[in-house]
Amino acid sequence: MNLWKEITKLALIGTERGQLSEEVKTELQKYGIDTTADSAEVVLKASALLSKIKRAGYQPQENTIKLLEEAPAETQGLCSPKSVHHLNLVLSSSYKDALPEFLKILEKVGKRLPAEVLPDILEMGKKKQKDWDLLRKIIGARGKWLVQQNPEWQYIALNHEVENWETGSKQERLAILRYWRKTDAKQGLALLESTWKTESVSDKVDFLNALNINLSIDDEAFLEKSLDAKRKEERKTAAKLLAKISDSELVNRMFGRVKRFIALDNKIQISLPDKVSEAMSRDGINPNAQWIKGGVKASRLGQMLAIVPPKRMENYFQKTPEQLLNLYWKSEWRELLFQATMESTALHNDEDWSNAIFTFWMKSANNYDISEFIDINPLLENISESLFNKIGIMGLTNAKTLLSENHPVIHLLKLSPYQWQPELTKAFIKNLQIWMLTANTYWSGWHYKGILKKAGFYSDPNLVNQFEMGWPREQRVWGTWEKEVDEFLGILRFRKTMIEELKGR
Repeated sequence: MNLWKEITKLALIGTERGQLSEEVKTELQKYGIDTTADSAEVVLKASALLSKIKRAGYQPQENTIKLLEEAPAETQGLCSPKSVHHLNLVLSSSYKDALPEFLKILEKVGKRLPAEVLPDILEMGKKKQKDWDLLRKIIGARGKWLVQQNPEWQYIALNHEVENWETGSKQERLAILRYWRKTDAKQGLALLESTWKTESVSDKVDFLNALNINLSIDDEAFLEKSLDAKRKEERKTAAKLLAKISDSELVNRMFGRVKRFIALDNKIQISLPDKVSEAMSRDGINPNAQWIKGGVKASRLGQMLAIVPPKRMENYFQKTPEQLLNLYWKSEWRELLFQATMESTALHNDEDWSNAIFTFWMKSANNYDISEFIDINPLLENISESLFNKIGIMGLTNAKTLLSENHPVIHLLKLSPYQWQPELTKAFIKNLQIWMLTANTYWSGWHYKGILKKAGFYSDPNLVNQFEMGWPREQRVWGTWEKEVDEFLGILRFRKTMIEELKGR
């Protein structure tokens, strides 16, 4: 019985119209209230007492929720206390760019992360798919336990058994699919095909994107079916994936179209498509997109050419990449031709053409800047580490002064995520030191400052003693560079100590 409810109910209707039940009186007597007094007086005393009781507290409900089992005991060794200290510095200071290196070395030495950083690391890892395999090896038993408690961390799905494909959450299933695409791409495709008809429309695009891993001609038949899907996002995603398969029928169809609009007769001859057919739209051509100077017609042709592997055009015209780039440059449609070629080179990850484009860019850098009319970023994101170092060393070694902010090598050094070979770092530092010796102005080298800090994280830290020498500390320009140079050297020293401790040296 709810005593407070009975008393307030009587107070509302009045004691003239209602009376206390014997059951209520019995309960009130337990609290020491004289129920033989006037009914109004009884209600008043009961209200005062019960309101104080309500404010004072209440009997808590019994907990019926089953408590989680404790995390199992760790069997993997923890990194040393000094390495834990280094990690805390990385996570809380200007050394944060050293985190990928710390994690990779930790995995190599077979150690695990300390428990206190696991939530932060798992949260940061959500958007870094390439690190998931590494994280699985360094989070330890507690990390695996934590993953099971938070659906958002189940991207790291520790159980990749095929039997779990149909029963897991979306995040678990995505992780299973990515795992099998990496270890056995055909098995991953078979999993997706087995449930494709029952997948929700909203999930299909995410599952399709997972086919990016080890994408091959074996995936073509499945993706071709999605070109006829009802949902636009599914059709677009399938078209983009098929465009990456150099020998797919979609690429063959696109090459056939391009040949109708581009010809060579001493110079490049261009005609533009007046309309986009249903077949072109099915293959991913957007009739209204405008991403190249010249209007939507030029953009239609640009979209087609951006899908055709550059080697196809090289063979079609019987020209070397260098010869073809020179022909493109002389064309009145050079913006279209260069942007589309840049896109296709990145799409098909063509090392020879990447080399040719950067070589052409560097040779012409003193006369014009290609980046003024094309987006170089797709190519920067796909260039290999060896080519990155090769081009960087070549550009800096031949430089007589600081490279301009728009120079291709500067773009490379700013944006590429690769380790610097010792020759590249030496060339960069020498280039900067020589400029400092003869600098008449202080502001022309500002774009080198950010790159110098990056060099601290991507260069060999064992060279720190060598890089401490050669700085013109007596020159007037030194005052505007001392802080940045000290920071560069400090990063190298920190990384050297961090690596040595992790490796137990």
